[in-house]
Amino acid sequence: MLSRPEYRDEEICELKTIIIDFPMRTANELRTEQLKDLELKKIVDCFENPNKELTLPIGLGRGYVMNQGVLYRYSPHAEVEEAQLVVPTHEREDIKIAP
Repeated sequence: MLSRPEYRDEEICELKTIIIDFPMRTANELRTEQLKDLELKKIVDCFENPNKELTLPIGLGRGYVMNQGVLYRYSPHAEVEEAQLVVPTHEREDIKIAP
């Protein structure tokens, strides 16, 4: 015997489709926003002008890679070994963090 009443209605339950549009950005848009952050701009400049004398604080340039002009970083604390997009300081408040 069930702990709740049996469902005897013969109607068919239809599934509803939900469409979610996630915001998308091009590599150029991401790069433009990264270059507005002065610290990230220094790192990008080091990648693009290796002969130019730029001094970064020790450790700041570690773990960064560029792909299509966009800066990514390997985090030593991440559970996965994938480069993560570097979010400019002025956009960090817009990111929702899951509990």
